[in-house]
Amino acid sequence: MPTELFQDLFADYTSGHKNWSGTPDLRRYSYMAHVLEVHGGFMASTTQEKAQIQYGVVVSLRTAPPVVDRETRMISHLVSLEGLDKLQTNANAKLATLNSLHAWHWKCTLPERTSFVDAVAALGKTVQPLRVPDQDLQALSQPDDPGKSDDSPLAASNRWLVEKLKSGYTFLPHTKITGEKVMALFRGPLCPGIPDNQGVKPWSLLGTDLQVLDAATGMFNLSYSAAWNLGRTLAIADRAFTTSLLRLRGKIHSAAVDRAQRQDIDGPFDIESYLRNLESSLQTVVQSQSTSPLQQTRAINRWYRTAEQKAQTPARRLMDIAAYKEEDYNRQVLNVLDTLNSEAVDSDWTAVRGWVIDQLFLAKVPLNHLVTSAESLPRESVRTFAIDTTWVECVVDGALSLANHFSQDDDVIRRAIKEKVNDFLATPIATGPRRGSRPQVPKWGFFLRSMAVTAFPDLKIEVPLPSGSESGLSEVTYMQKLSDDIIIWLLDRCPGESTLKSIKITQPGHQQGFSLGNKLTANNSDLQFRFLPTQPGVKLEDIKGDMAVSKSWTDHTVPPIYHWPSHTLLSQEFARQSVLALRKPNIFEWAGDDSNPDPGGVPSSIVGSQLSTAILKLDFNVPTSDSAPLLEPSLDYSVKPPRPGIRRLFIPPAEESPQKASLIELQVSSVKSHESSGSLPTTRIPLGPQPAPAPAAILQTTDAAPTSQDIFHRLPRRRTWYAIVSQAAEARTRGR
Repeated sequence: MPTELFQDLFADYTSGHKNWSGTPDLRRYSYMAHVLEVHGGFMASTTQEKAQIQYGVVVSLRTAPPVVDRETRMISHLVSLEGLDKLQTNANAKLATLNSLHAWHWKCTLPERTSFVDAVAALGKTVQPLRVPDQDLQALSQPDDPGKSDDSPLAASNRWLVEKLKSGYTFLPHTKITGEKVMALFRGPLCPGIPDNQGVKPWSLLGTDLQVLDAATGMFNLSYSAAWNLGRTLAIADRAFTTSLLRLRGKIHSAAVDRAQRQDIDGPFDIESYLRNLESSLQTVVQSQSTSPLQQTRAINRWYRTAEQKAQTPARRLMDIAAYKEEDYNRQVLNVLDTLNSEAVDSDWTAVRGWVIDQLFLAKVPLNHLVTSAESLPRESVRTFAIDTTWVECVVDGALSLANHFSQDDDVIRRAIKEKVNDFLATPIATGPRRGSRPQVPKWGFFLRSMAVTAFPDLKIEVPLPSGSESGLSEVTYMQKLSDDIIIWLLDRCPGESTLKSIKITQPGHQQGFSLGNKLTANNSDLQFRFLPTQPGVKLEDIKGDMAVSKSWTDHTVPPIYHWPSHTLLSQEFARQSVLALRKPNIFEWAGDDSNPDPGGVPSSIVGSQLSTAILKLDFNVPTSDSAPLLEPSLDYSVKPPRPGIRRLFIPPAEESPQKASLIELQVSSVKSHESSGSLPTTRIPLGPQPAPAPAAILQTTDAAPTSQDIFHRLPRRRTWYAIVSQAAEARTRGR
């Protein structure tokens, strides 16, 4: 850098004027570094266990040019001052050198350009449910021909389309099992309002029975079927989870079979029965080890054996002993899982349970399933949503359907896993900072897509809990930065509930900027000294009277606090002026008299706090009733999610279906063979019926019911997400 600039940066200004002695003076730099301790709260980079974080802060002594006539590219350097105060400079040198530790580029913009503060403040006007923008829905709601009757097929198709778009649905191409290509409805787990699950029960063996048919247009609603397949895909992709689930199923099945067999043997017999049947039982064991029947016949004859001959093979005779009752097996499955649940050392059960709980927080759901169309989440917007619990449970059910090697119709082990997960959700936490409270499961939340997320990755959110809430509850159940400009927050409370009244998003304390006052021109600076409580627990709201003191400086004001030629702050005088302006009994007190407080005793934290910019805040007043814009009023709000702490996964009843039960025969020996061999009675063990598939939600058709072709022609061509393949003409419309 030029020697003149070097002298401006390191000269002595205690007298109010530049005084260069030949040796750099570093005293005013001691005010420009401090340690900031902030309460992280709910930020993307902090956790509940580490909320108090300390940051080292270094403030630049030099500002940008007070006046620029165009956007100017600037560069900042973090330099080392070590040993600089002992440096003897050469008066004849033209350049001086400093060690740069880090550097970055930025732009100095024109004053009349829209400020970042204005852009963030405008976010408050963009709040609406997660669906098509309001202006698009209004355009679709306008009839093409106002003179036509509302009962016409075209008007009916228009109403149907608007209703589906308001409900958060989008249209996707779908290939049926017959190979026919059609259009289908799809919606992810995030809905504009609390949805009705249309009678769908999240329990399936294949996922196809979770499709819902819309009789008004003949379209399939693939939302829940796609969720089930997504859960299965996510589980297959997670090798650790799949391995743990496979081992867990094997342990549960083997232990349950062993217990059921012992109970079947021990239950109906007493000691006399044991002694009476001991000889025949031993004979059966001996005969099961014999291979003589196989040696007496040619190998090719095994394909011509009768059912009675097959029953005499060693494997079948061993299965005779292994028979047990279905109800005993089902009961023992729960008992075994109880044992594993009580043992903290069982890593497989812990991994499976943790994976299931993560799905309730949408931890692994891809972004294209959360936001099904780009128009639903435009830039610089806030979008609210309710979580479709049935959709999430379909993901869980699809994942738990893997590694099922022991049943064909009813999955007893899957049902038992869900029951124990429900027990976990209903049981208060025993240890940790949330001890005494039940696990909080989200059911409502919102997206923020803005450049504020890019500028401040650790945005802080405050959602106050009502007084009298359980100890250990968290204000926010989950938050995650999904991309550079998108962040999601999930809560276990909904608008309309007394527990949710306000939401406040603030700039994190460690990402504050620093500026010299509210206005800095070529010859003037307007400052505002803010009061700072020196006692812990005292808030600024508790200060009576003025919250700050305003003052102005010009380039001729004595004593100066800013050196206009070099654009540098005179921090020693700035610290003294801060104490003079803020001195107030019981609020801000310092040593020295009123006219000359001791500037040497003023810490750097006072200077840093006065130079810091105001924290940006975005406040949302949540309505006390189910109304827009935080919830879509046209949806059915009679379907309320469960209260926090008692969320339960759906489990079908273990009752016999009226359909023919599918049986797994562990033995096929006939009654005649039992009589001849004297073996123990055998049992055919049904492993449970397949639950009857949920009936599809069929809409009643009318004479004015819209057809799929009517719906397609109602879609505007100017939007990309409206591009849908017509089932009739098979022509694709393209937006710009």
